[in-house]
Amino acid sequence: MLYADYEDVAQELRVTTKTITNLVDRGELPKPAKLGRKPLWVRHEIFQYIELKLSIDSKIKELKEQLSEEKTMLGAPTSSDTEGGRQSGKRKRVRLTHKGQF
Repeated sequence: MLYADYEDVAQELRVTTKTITNLVDRGELPKPAKLGRKPLWVRHEIFQYIELKLSIDSKIKELKEQLSEEKTMLGAPTSSDTEGGRQSGKRKRVRLTHKGQF
């Protein structure tokens, strides 16, 4: 078979066709072309795209883990040490004041 429809892609990824629709709407999958009224992808192109995207996502995850390990080795706070991206605990307030003239 030369073309893949929503059902084919969903079956290959083990998700529902609604998930495929959502992925297309969010730009995470390319939009299919239409043959008549039926949306289709060229089979080898869509599966190459998915394979590439998965390998990129895997590499990003690996790099994030390496960065976290390096931060831990350097004693830098990690995401588990912070709340909502900020360091936990009270914020130190700094007030700049000027006494006298310049």
